[in-house]
Amino acid sequence: MARAVRRTWSILTPEYPPDSGGIGDYIELVAARLAERGDDVTVLTRSPPGRTPTPNVTVELLPDDFGAATKRSLDDAWRQLPEDAVVLVQYVPQGFRWRGVNMPFLRWLGARRERRWLMVHEAVFPLSRHQPPRRWVLAGVTRLMLRLAIRGAERVFISIPAWEQFVEAWGAGGGHPEWLPIPATLGADPAALVPPGILSSPEEALRPVPRTVAHFGTYGEFVSAPLKEVLPPLLARAPDVELILLGAGSERFLTELLALVPEAAGRVRATGRIAPAEVALELARAGAVIFPFSEGASTRRTSLMAALSVGAAIVTVDGAYSESFWHTSGAATVYPWNRPDVAVDGILGLLADPARRAEQRRRALELYRERFRLDVVVKRLQAAYDARVVRA
Repeated sequence: MARAVRRTWSILTPEYPPDSGGIGDYIELVAARLAERGDDVTVLTRSPPGRTPTPNVTVELLPDDFGAATKRSLDDAWRQLPEDAVVLVQYVPQGFRWRGVNMPFLRWLGARRERRWLMVHEAVFPLSRHQPPRRWVLAGVTRLMLRLAIRGAERVFISIPAWEQFVEAWGAGGGHPEWLPIPATLGADPAALVPPGILSSPEEALRPVPRTVAHFGTYGEFVSAPLKEVLPPLLARAPDVELILLGAGSERFLTELLALVPEAAGRVRATGRIAPAEVALELARAGAVIFPFSEGASTRRTSLMAALSVGAAIVTVDGAYSESFWHTSGAATVYPWNRPDVAVDGILGLLADPARRAEQRRRALELYRERFRLDVVVKRLQAAYDARVVRA
């Protein structure tokens, strides 16, 4: 007969609120939901103090930037864990300071003998012969760092299936790496932030909408470059379309965009960082939301998952890191990565066809609720924990 399980999690993360970032927001949601479901949860992080505590979650601050003092602190903390505890490490190469190349810490981590699980948010920097030499070096270094991090791990989770090939190259702990999708980080239930009529009313879904196109993100170079390929021709072809740029960095990007299309100044606005409820509402009521990621749409993009979680009318790109369901589910309009003209056609097609837009939005919301919402992710983690304890 299986014995009762008292789950104990020690979660090591390179960021946590009030530091901003997708991993920190994700871990805060996961930790809170694990605690709500009766688990003991401690988060170990380098983030500064000064935030509202996460209910029933213990947050312990590490003493330095993943150097010698952090190693001693983790030694002490993990030595006191119960035998059944799981150490869950959130891995992204640049997360452990030292300008993203903290080999000593990862070598130390790989030698630990706790029951350590690894969540790989980002595996490696992409490698292409068209890149400058400094990026070849970065691609090689991140592959070595992943090898160090994986060593000794009992179990490895990956944020997208595309990371599987890199993890398996070094031998994932406990068998093949497991895909553990990242939910939207607007909140535990982002759809609850949106007035019900916008999500579920047939009249609302089918009405002619203002010709508003949105983008949500942080406007880094790998997103801002493809945005600049799509948005200027969109604004030129459709002089009645309005554009709203959501998220941190949007004001800077607005300036860059208007330098390309100054005649669109009265039709484009940027919000900067705004509250999750405002983001959810803007995404849900936009006629179309564009996500032209250079490596393709994938569930590691929390901005894209935010749009999916509120049933937004998504237009996004196929690429090397894209999961197959973006093509097969009907939850998004997908275009080839090197065809911004097709992206513009897709956006204008959604704006012109309320019935198509309503059906795509319905499928997006259903897909998110079935496969990607927070409770689905947390239940999978708890089931993995319970199965390991029973085997032990």
